[in-house]
Amino acid sequence: MTQRLLKQILQKGSNKITSIKDGALYCKVLDAFRDISKKQGVPVKFLPPKTPIVRWTEPHFALTRSQIVQLSKHNKFSDSNRWSGVFPHDDTDGVAGSYWGETQAVSAERIHYAIWKKAAEIKGYGTLPVLTKNGHIVLEPVAFQQGIVLLCEINRPVKMVDTKSLIERLSDYPTLKSLGVKGLESAVLHPDDHSGARAISVGIMLANRDLWSKQDRIEELYQGLVVRSARIQPGEQGNNVVFLELPGIETMLPLEPKALISVRNTDTDGKVHSRYVPLDATGDNQQEMVERVVKDQEAFWTG
Repeated sequence: MTQRLLKQILQKGSNKITSIKDGALYCKVLDAFRDISKKQGVPVKFLPPKTPIVRWTEPHFALTRSQIVQLSKHNKFSDSNRWSGVFPHDDTDGVAGSYWGETQAVSAERIHYAIWKKAAEIKGYGTLPVLTKNGHIVLEPVAFQQGIVLLCEINRPVKMVDTKSLIERLSDYPTLKSLGVKGLESAVLHPDDHSGARAISVGIMLANRDLWSKQDRIEELYQGLVVRSARIQPGEQGNNVVFLELPGIETMLPLEPKALISVRNTDTDGKVHSRYVPLDATGDNQQEMVERVVKDQEAFWTG
């Protein structure tokens, strides 16, 4: 399987495939994952009901309750995300994902993507509070003002692939043994090469399709994966939770929307101060609530 897939990847040479840079690693990880799923079983972690998770999003993706709890397939054929996107060996198919996580992980992701902005080019620079992260200045409105944070609770036990334990098993395979656990983890969480990570999410998708073809039982499927944030610094804790598209059915996320959170300030020690706005359980008046929170947040940061 590895040689055939690698040949297909190299032959396509598509400009669309930008984050899968190591075709050999992709194939080795995918092969090992498929073997584990058929012989040993993939290590899983069950997230219990009432587990709180958050997601940073642009406001227009949260105007209705269904936008929050229904997985969108808009990133299935893009290639800008680590765990979701087009198959490198088949650009007519791919994996759709919805990205959530613990507060520390989601904050780290937002800060990471704001670090490289030129602060002086942002309106209000010099008067707004800043956060220093790893020697770089992060202008907070860039990281937090232009979106909102959704707070949800998981509403039933959720079966997720435990990526940490999976990497330990993968590192035992002859083709990956030279990397060791730390080397393989670094490859999977590489800052700009998603080869190892995408192989895992593709493996989950293919395993789900195998399971679905044998017995159409939703509870047997992997809902996604849990993984340490690639943006968390050594010694810090914070997991991402990625829900993946399910085969044969419309994927409804096992979530109960609870609140909108707007970030008001972040101390230089990383402590986040925020405003919590409860959501109506029925989803009534949600668009008005989102628009009001956004308007209020913009007024706070620019006033």
